[in-house]
Amino acid sequence: MTAEEWLYGLNAVKAALSRSDNLIRTLWVLQGRKDKRMQEILDLAECKNINVHKGTSRAGY
Repeated sequence: MTAEEWLYGLNAVKAALSRSDNLIRTLWVLQGRKDKRMQEILDLAECKNINVHKGTSRAGY
């Protein structure tokens, strides 16, 4: 069994994506966010063939 961990925040996610080891398997991002910082993260994920899921925020989280 593998442990599942969640990583939050643009800076933390970008740093993890920039590492040479490919520890991130799936990326969840807020649907509709279109800015330079988010695009950099999406570009890094695409280069590493990481699945990207876009969704809406959920109340209570």
